[in-house]
Amino acid sequence: MFQMSSKNCNRCVFAELRKREVLFLIKLIDSHCDTITKIFINKENLLENTGHLDIKKLSLYENPLQFFAIYLSDEYLDDAFKHTLKFIDYFYEQIGANGKYINSAGSYEEILSNRENNLISAVLAIEGGEAVSDNLQNISVFYELGVRLLTLTWNHRNCLGDGIGVKDGKGLTDLGKKAVEKMNELGMIVDVSHLNESGFWDVYGIAQKPFIASHSNSYTICNHPRNLKDDQIEAVAKTGGMIGLNIFTNFVGENASIDGLMKHIDYIINLVGDDFLGLGCDLDGITSAVSGISDVSDLVKLYQIINGKYGRVTADKIFFDNYDRFLEKML
Repeated sequence: MFQMSSKNCNRCVFAELRKREVLFLIKLIDSHCDTITKIFINKENLLENTGHLDIKKLSLYENPLQFFAIYLSDEYLDDAFKHTLKFIDYFYEQIGANGKYINSAGSYEEILSNRENNLISAVLAIEGGEAVSDNLQNISVFYELGVRLLTLTWNHRNCLGDGIGVKDGKGLTDLGKKAVEKMNELGMIVDVSHLNESGFWDVYGIAQKPFIASHSNSYTICNHPRNLKDDQIEAVAKTGGMIGLNIFTNFVGENASIDGLMKHIDYIINLVGDDFLGLGCDLDGITSAVSGISDVSDLVKLYQIINGKYGRVTADKIFFDNYDRFLEKML
């Protein structure tokens, strides 16, 4: 991934990555990380940092695609629109500073171009409708700035709807319903992770295009409210949408290991098949990952376990092919 003078030496110039023994380069698409917010706050950078994800670590994979979410903590919610624009500026600052290795992508054609040029694709996302700030037109502004995915809520209530932390939540607001329609019109992906059940079913009833749960697991395996119940998983699959597996220990369950995560994979495959499952690891947004995965480079271990149990076709689907097919249709 790191480009050198010879085309035969254009990946993984970091010595420790060259030492890793893998049978072949694994392709990777991940639908959610909070890295941009974290490195902004920590005054670090995207090339190499102390978090779960950076360009160096991503370079283990073949031309990966990463969704980078802008998440606002409470201190930034006083003017969510303005602060979101500030983080978007920082995203592009980091992309520009590392243009030899990574480029933004707002369309499938740009994703293909990045792959042709051996670049990581960075897709910009927003986590939380607070950024819309009661103005539907702001969704168009964000789209023009390259945002291609909006997670409608975090855990609390905002102008678009109620998150899973709202007691007796009521689902989407009127503005939230219009926002879903607007996003479908523009070609922005609707993300229901963090949204409460009522809001989920509002989206299901309104959306004219497939939607995703970018970083959620199975509620049956781990009954955390952030996870999806069986009928929700079936609904996402019915629309042709996607579910991104989250590696946060609290969402995996008592056996918070790769084996525990495999229980979610097994269950979802048995429920709807292997065409709607991908990765949405929530890197740099979680306080603890499952044992065995300390950062994005360790996802190789998960791939090898899936490959050993289901074969390479299913492993490739979960790590890359399913989301690639989805993005070709949506972007």
